[in-house]
Amino acid sequence: MAIVISGVNNNDKITASDGTIDLLSGVNYGNEVTVPSFKVGNNIQIGNAGIITATTYIGNLTGNVNATSNLLLQIGGSEKFRVGGSGQLGIGGANYGTSGQVLTSGGSGSAATWSTITGTTINNNADNRIITGSGTANTLNGEANLIYDGSNLGINQVPTRELSLHSPNNNNALIHFTNDDTGETSADGILVGLDGNENMVINNQETGKTINFYNGGSERLRITSAGVIEIGTAVGGSGYDSNMVFRIGRAGDCNLAIRNTANTTSHTGVDFGDSADDRAGRIQYMHNGDYMSFHTNGAGSGSSNERLRIDANGYVTNPARPCFDVAKNDGAVSSTNAIVFNVVNVNNGSHYDTSNGRFTAPVTGTYFLYFGGIKNNSSSVVRLKLLKNGTGNYMNADREIRYDTGGNYGENASMNVIASLTASDYVQVYVTQGTVYGTDASYTHFGGYLLS
Repeated sequence: MAIVISGVNNNDKITASDGTIDLLSGVNYGNEVTVPSFKVGNNIQIGNAGIITATTYIGNLTGNVNATSNLLLQIGGSEKFRVGGSGQLGIGGANYGTSGQVLTSGGSGSAATWSTITGTTINNNADNRIITGSGTANTLNGEANLIYDGSNLGINQVPTRELSLHSPNNNNALIHFTNDDTGETSADGILVGLDGNENMVINNQETGKTINFYNGGSERLRITSAGVIEIGTAVGGSGYDSNMVFRIGRAGDCNLAIRNTANTTSHTGVDFGDSADDRAGRIQYMHNGDYMSFHTNGAGSGSSNERLRIDANGYVTNPARPCFDVAKNDGAVSSTNAIVFNVVNVNNGSHYDTSNGRFTAPVTGTYFLYFGGIKNNSSSVVRLKLLKNGTGNYMNADREIRYDTGGNYGENASMNVIASLTASDYVQVYVTQGTVYGTDASYTHFGGYLLS
C-alpha cells in the first residue's frame, strides 16, 4: 500500500493507493474536521468527555447507557426527564416529588406531574362488615352491628338466617314499613317485630286502618282498627253492628260473629248468620239478667227471638215452646160436635185456634196432651174423644173418656195423652155421646205442650 499526500487550492488530501487506510495514529487536528459521513466499527470514543450530539439515531440502541451521576434527557436544551444516581425519577429537573406520590399524565399537550393519591380511610374495618359513610371527607366506617357474610344479613348480631335482627338491652326489635313520603312518624306505617318482652308485634299505626292477610291472591284474615277479627272469604262484609269483635265468613253466605259491649246492661254474644244478617242465630249472655240464651230467626238481642234460656240457678226454660191451656164457659156441647174452647189461659205460639177448637202442631215431634170435662145432668152417658185431623181412626176407645153413671149431675173425668204429631197435624176434643157441661171454665178444659 502507498500513501499519497497532495494539496490543490487549499484542498489537502491523504489517500491510499488501494483506497483504504489501514491505521492512522499519532495525528493531531488543530481545527474541526468536517466530513460527509463518518463510519466506524463496533466501538467509538470521541474525546475524554465522550459527548455526542446528533439529531437522529437510526436503528436500535442496545447495551448500557451509563453515567457516574444523574442521567439527563433534554429537548431543545431544556431538561425534561432525569434518572438520579439512586434510581429516583425527576420531572423537568431534580423534581422527584414526595414519598407516596404518583406520576399523573398531563395529556398530549402537558408534561406529567407528581400527584398525591387521594386516599379513603375505612374506620373500624373487619371481615363481613358493611361499609357506610362517616360524614368526614375521604373516611368510611365499617359498621360493627351491620354484618353481611355474602348470604345472610345481621343487625346487631352475627346472622344465622337470611335476615337476623337483634335489639340490645331488651329494647324493641321492630321493622318499620311506610309509604308516607313525609317521613317516619309515630303515627304512620306498620311495625313488625318483637317488643321488649319478646311478644310478637304487628302494629298498623295509621288511624282507622286495618291489618290484612292474603293467601292465593285473596284476603283471608283482617283485623280492623276497632279490634274486629274477620276470617274467611267474606271479610269486610256489611250487616254487623259496631259491637262485633270477631267474625268468620264463607263467600258472603254464612258467618260466625262474636259481639261484646262493655256495660252491665247489654250482652256478649256469638252470632250465626249470613252476610245480610236476616237469618241469624245467636248464643248470648245477658249481663244484667245473668242468664245465657239461644236465639234463632233474627239477630235481635231481646226475647222476641229467644228460644232457650239457662239462668244463674241452672234452670232451663224454653220461651218459644209450643203450649196451650184452654177452657169453656159459653155453654154446653152436645154429641158429635167438636168442643170449641173459648177461654185461653195459655197459648204460647198461638197454635190453638179459638174459632174451631184445633191445636195445630207447629213442628213434628212428641206432644203431651190432656183433656177433661164434667157431665151435664141431662145425660146418662157422656163420651169425649181426642181426634186427629178430624177423624176417629187415629185415637179410638183408648183415647176416650166416658161417663155412664146414669143421670147424676157433675161427674167428671180427664185423660192424659202422649201423641206423635207431624207438623200441621191438628187435634180436637169431640163429644161423641151425650152432653158436656160448658158454662163454667173450671170444668171443661183442653191443653198440651211439645215434649221433644
